[in-house]
Amino acid sequence: MLLFGAAGGGLALSRLLVRWRRPRAGLGVALLSVGGLVAAVAITVCSAAPFLTAVSTACFTFAYRARLRVWLGKLQWLGGVVAVKISEWTSAPDLAADMLCLEAARETRAVVLEEAMVCKECRTDIFGTADLIRERFQHTAETRDCWYPHEMDMLSAEDVPTYGGMKDPTGQVESYVVRVRCGPAVLNKLVRQHDPDGGGASPPTRLNTWFPPHKWSTIYCRRCNQDGDPFRMLPPTSIGGEPRTLWNIGWLFTPPPGSNLEPFLGLKVLELRERPAGS
Repeated sequence: MLLFGAAGGGLALSRLLVRWRRPRAGLGVALLSVGGLVAAVAITVCSAAPFLTAVSTACFTFAYRARLRVWLGKLQWLGGVVAVKISEWTSAPDLAADMLCLEAARETRAVVLEEAMVCKECRTDIFGTADLIRERFQHTAETRDCWYPHEMDMLSAEDVPTYGGMKDPTGQVESYVVRVRCGPAVLNKLVRQHDPDGGGASPPTRLNTWFPPHKWSTIYCRRCNQDGDPFRMLPPTSIGGEPRTLWNIGWLFTPPPGSNLEPFLGLKVLELRERPAGS
């Protein structure tokens, strides 16, 4: 404060000296005053630097822990979405899912299952114990945090791996799914979601896929939704009296073109019911 006062007084004195027709003396006093003012500012900044640093660090830490990390994650996720969409728009159409379903439709032999997981709505057999994939999917270090592993007993199999994945950085989790082989008997009981704009089946995408590098296509029970209509409603129940939403039964995961990986189904556990043997 003394330096600021001295600098201010010096500037006032230099102005008086100029009025008294002593410009050289006024210029010297003004230069000394400006130098003192600069020194006062430098000393003030240096003395306040630790305090300002501590305050800014505390604010940044609080913001990072509260919301900044979430928003940075959302921005990173949004950038990945844009990159995937641009890649899919500029690349050739992926026909792996179309060819897989077409080859399955050529198989017309009926398969009788002793025990099966059935659609919870229409009770149609979907798959049996032999169709379960018992090997756990090998995620990479980059995708390991995007899913939740679990094991459960299903039909006559024990400790069947199931998976639940995050749709976006908010942490919203879908229903747990179980991996099932893409045999013709299973595929023919399912139908892919149709594209409202294109008329055919929706093309597979790798956007937010749970099992990279596989692409996914939404699938429904064929008996419940033969047209693959994503807006299909179920009849009202006797309790609620309102139409119900028909949820998809799972997804068809197909590897990218040129890959030696095998396709498979990811079926929602909550959309299935168990039919024991002999029932």
